[in-house]
Amino acid sequence: MRRLVCLVACAVVAGLFGHIPGATAAPVALVDAPRALGVAVAGGEVIVASAAPRSGVRLRAIPATGGPPRPLLSVPLPRRARLVGEVRLSSSAELTALLVGFVGASGSVSEWRVYAGPPPGPFELVHRVRFRRGERPWMPIDVDVHGDRLAMQELRYPGTLFRTTVLIGDTAQARVPQGTFGTPTAVAGDDLAYIDLGPRADGPAFIRIVDWRTGGERSSLRLRRFSGELDHRPLDLAVGGRLAATLDGRLLAAA
Repeated sequence: MRRLVCLVACAVVAGLFGHIPGATAAPVALVDAPRALGVAVAGGEVIVASAAPRSGVRLRAIPATGGPPRPLLSVPLPRRARLVGEVRLSSSAELTALLVGFVGASGSVSEWRVYAGPPPGPFELVHRVRFRRGERPWMPIDVDVHGDRLAMQELRYPGTLFRTTVLIGDTAQARVPQGTFGTPTAVAGDDLAYIDLGPRADGPAFIRIVDWRTGGERSSLRLRRFSGELDHRPLDLAVGGRLAATLDGRLLAAA
């Protein structure tokens, strides 16, 4: 299934980006990646994250018009890790970010790493968290990229609190609290978009767009109906507050 998904995704991406010189309207199969874990567009290339032979993760870049893959990054399995648990990949034409979560002997994710760099490379380890019993670290669970900005969503438990940290380079510029309901967060320019379920379980939910530099709300969209169930990234955001979301089988757009 992963092999099929990657082939289709890469082909669709290449077909949609007609502004890329030499790109055709017809889908183009780019790479056979049976262990694909993520795909993202970076300018005129498609970046694919896949499992490495020793159960680590590797990044490769493939021209959107077709051609041989170019290696970008190889992340080996840490000494005390058993396997790769979570992978998140996001990219713009200026920046690519990879989040990897490694499963330890306990069977749960015990180490998180975030790598970032320009799409051609090199990549650097910009954030690393190790879970130790008795501690309550903020654990990165998702990443989103726009321009040179990296939004890293984090979780801390017990207590279950979420926040988003925005990094430029390897420096945290701001942290935006998101309460006890953590949805994947979209970043664009100085804006963040996320879903807020509100303090009451039977109350209304909102999509909020906030200025991540100040935490101030720019605008909000009230959701008439939302189950709270998420199994994908539901939001995408463009500069100026243009928003698209897929929730409970509905496609929403706002500006």
